[in-house]
Amino acid sequence: MKAVVNAVADINSTSEKKMAESAHQLQSRIGRNVLLFQQIEHMLKGLIVYGNFSAYVSEFQEAQKKQYEKVSKHTMGQLVGQFIENTYKKPVSYLDEERMAVENHLSFSFNIESDQAYYERQKQRMAELVAERNELIHHSLPMCDYQSLEKLKAFCEKLDEQADKLKKEVEYLNQIVERISAARKELGEFLLSEEGEKALTLLWLHNSYLVQSLVQYSRESDRADRGVHIGHAGQWLRKHHPDEVEHMKARYGHSKLESLIKATELFDLYDETIRTGGVRPLYKLKASIA
Repeated sequence: MKAVVNAVADINSTSEKKMAESAHQLQSRIGRNVLLFQQIEHMLKGLIVYGNFSAYVSEFQEAQKKQYEKVSKHTMGQLVGQFIENTYKKPVSYLDEERMAVENHLSFSFNIESDQAYYERQKQRMAELVAERNELIHHSLPMCDYQSLEKLKAFCEKLDEQADKLKKEVEYLNQIVERISAARKELGEFLLSEEGEKALTLLWLHNSYLVQSLVQYSRESDRADRGVHIGHAGQWLRKHHPDEVEHMKARYGHSKLESLIKATELFDLYDETIRTGGVRPLYKLKASIA
């Protein structure tokens, strides 16, 4: 009888050890998956802040700071929603054209070209991810039946399957992070180069009041070749944009209209012989632009 009691005690002791071991394994798996979800959440925040951004040059740093502060307070569901919209839909830009005439605007966006079906699949996949995260964080305790070894093991297996899925998601997001980092680095190097500096200068010139007016005046020319006498253009500008003409040197870096026209690289300049034997300078939009 004593031997039977001892055997039962040994069985109970072994069973308790297995239960304790399984409970520990379960808790470890829950912690691991929570960390994986947090890693995904952290990556989504970075992708939203640095993968899609737009601001005027004077406000760039402050705008990015505000963007980060705003995104850092988002829930997982909000992060996923914004990531999907930013990444799988074409970006839409709303710019103030009048402000663009006096200040450069910088924007950076990363977008994966997709059709509506692919977009919906990604949206559903990420929604399921949010649901799994919420279930683990808020509803895992009722599933932790510490009185059943079988249920503990089943829950562990479910968490292992979830971990495999989350690791694949981390790998996928990391690939996007690497591509965005490379693109931002390339953009930064370009903007700091002579070529980039020239591109920014041309961008500003092309959107300035004077240059846009020169384009408009050229398109309204009644000449067959659409040419415009630079002297006539100057008179027209003084009438419609006197302040811009008066401060042309300070704002545009050119004291003469002909020099400004040449600097834009939008126009062809040429001379026309007049009856007296002299010449007068004209400009017209390049054929690739007109």
